[in-house]
Amino acid sequence: AMGQQMANSMNKNQTTPPPILNNVAQYFVAMDGKSEGPYSLDTIHNSIANGRIDRQTLIWTQGMQEWAEASTILSDAFLQTPPPLN
Repeated sequence: AMGQQMANSMNKNQTTPPPILNNVAQYFVAMDGKSEGPYSLDTIHNSIANGRIDRQTLIWTQGMQEWAEASTILSDAFLQTPPPLN
């Protein structure tokens, strides 16, 4: 019986995918008509701060049905960004 339990537990491990060690949200960004990423939220915030991503940049992350403008997904990030000087 013990041998059967060990065999069953070994077989179960083979059919179960490995756990995700880094369960951090990953974002994809549309740049020049291409999907770039995945990027961490910290990377996205840095790209917003340096002007690479603006309010209209399309972003997608798991669970979304379609791409959306960054300002609708990450509105808080744009509250911290000063407006353009022009």
